[in-house]
Amino acid sequence: MYVLLAATGMRVSEALAVEIHHFTNDGRTINVEQQVEKDSPRIVKYLKTAAAKRQVDLHPDIAEYLQRYAAAKPGLLFDTANGTPHLYGNLEDRWLTPRLTKMGLDEEVYSHLHEELQLRLDEATRVGYGFALPAFNNVSVVPNVPKLHQNSAVEIAA
Repeated sequence: MYVLLAATGMRVSEALAVEIHHFTNDGRTINVEQQVEKDSPRIVKYLKTAAAKRQVDLHPDIAEYLQRYAAAKPGLLFDTANGTPHLYGNLEDRWLTPRLTKMGLDEEVYSHLHEELQLRLDEATRVGYGFALPAFNNVSVVPNVPKLHQNSAVEIAA
């Protein structure tokens, strides 16, 4: 589950409700259309927002990893022993928190990245922008529009 969450940015409640039939495009896409209800181990057909209904595309390595994991599963990707969805609060209490405590990370850790300007600039350079810049050739980006004199706006409105 943590591979899925880290690779996609999905909400925990959405990831816990992923079923095998939500995978399309040879496992490369997940259709997000349901979630686990907050306080009940049941699937609901609504999401946090209307925009949350979406398709999430996976890197081929992540897709292959999840498909191998899901190979023997008939329904939910992550289910309990009796086939119901996990409650994400239980996962936190029973699994995540004990492991974080064991690693000495049991307190909330806040990012101070906003204080690290050079680190952010270096990362922006490393990541890049993902497209080729068009040739500049001293061409103006702003269109050349004739100026209107002050009375023109009044004349146009009349």
